[in-house]
Amino acid sequence: MKPEDWVQMCKKNKWNNVELRDGRYNQVIHMVSAAKGAEHFYDVQNHVSRTEGIELARHLDDLTAQVFDLPRFLIRSTMLERDVPYILGYKSKNLR
Repeated sequence: MKPEDWVQMCKKNKWNNVELRDGRYNQVIHMVSAAKGAEHFYDVQNHVSRTEGIELARHLDDLTAQVFDLPRFLIRSTMLERDVPYILGYKSKNLR
């Protein structure tokens, strides 16, 4: 969606970005793809849901990160079972 289309849609529906983000979500976790920082793990040949090349994937990661103005976590790991609870626990402790 073009930025100007988003602005127009928000005006039409009387929305604003902060209320949409803070009023709808308790937590937002943006996990970047391997295209940023773990390039040797990034491929489209052996991944059924990944179709974009590495440059487009990096660009899409950047665009997604711009949507939310939240603290950034840098975890270089393939162990999601461990990492997601860690992030959620960190956020929970710091919100009290």
